[in-house]
Amino acid sequence: MELGIEFLTVYAISTENWKRPRYEVDALMRMLRKYLRLELAEIDRQNIRFQTIGRIEKLTPAVKDEIARASERTAANTGMILSVALNYGGRAEIVDACRAAMQKLAAAGKSPEDLDEESIAAQLYTSALP
Repeated sequence: MELGIEFLTVYAISTENWKRPRYEVDALMRMLRKYLRLELAEIDRQNIRFQTIGRIEKLTPAVKDEIARASERTAANTGMILSVALNYGGRAEIVDACRAAMQKLAAAGKSPEDLDEESIAAQLYTSALP
């Protein structure tokens, strides 16, 4: 904030983390929930808007609840936008974007040959960010 940064994305939990032993994954989820709770008041106080990118739907319900709480509490904040990449991987993002772009093309009666950079870019996780 003090440096005038408008958007900051931090890489927190990779899609690769699911390959770890279950006890490590559980510990990561507990740490994530803990830090979301601990830092939320400060994030809000500094007028920072919190949001996430990645395959959030695959996280545990408890983690998704904390994310929703943080996102809702800071939704009206107008300062820096803090995006936390959770269950994120660059390859996963490309796959998700291509799948979504192909679904849109199919719904519009178009063929795979109509797929272009713009239709993929429009489906990237960050395309919906302000």
